[in-house]
Amino acid sequence: MDIALLWDSKLLMERYIAEHVPSSARIEPLVLASPFAPRAKVLIIPTGFAEPKYTKIGGQLSRLKGVFTSFVERGGVLVVFGALRSTRLEFLPEPIEYVSKYGARNLRFEDGACQIVDEVHAECDGYLLPEKKSGWRVLCRDEFEKIVTASLEHGRGVVIATTIHELPSPAFLRCIVERSQMG
Repeated sequence: MDIALLWDSKLLMERYIAEHVPSSARIEPLVLASPFAPRAKVLIIPTGFAEPKYTKIGGQLSRLKGVFTSFVERGGVLVVFGALRSTRLEFLPEPIEYVSKYGARNLRFEDGACQIVDEVHAECDGYLLPEKKSGWRVLCRDEFEKIVTASLEHGRGVVIATTIHELPSPAFLRCIVERSQMG
């Protein structure tokens, strides 16, 4: 499978991704800890994962830190969208602070960044605050110089954290599948 969407119920992003990447499926996060978990090249955690009124997966993610770290070290791509509440994303190989502050933003992507959206104007859930000496690399800022997308190279793979509250472009979906080194 190319993309596994981590969620506990049907959602619009599931249908959208399936239209553009037929080899995709939604799976419950705790399934990843099973030896029978489906193999995927990319794991996506959609917007709102920390908001209990939308999903129950927020509490499960911290138990999967080792699974996520191993997945990325082996060459996988982990994409994390906005949490919708300010929190520290401790379940990632290297934590990053997420600050919730919803609004429309003008985007400026760094050279060579695989753009999540085609537009230069998008809704964002907030911004990211990596620690000073962390391995996070800025991929996109807004007009206030706030980081809205960052990446972390870890092992053979990469983590992409974003606060962009839009469906990812088909080009971005192809880019992350191609970036994965999972067989």
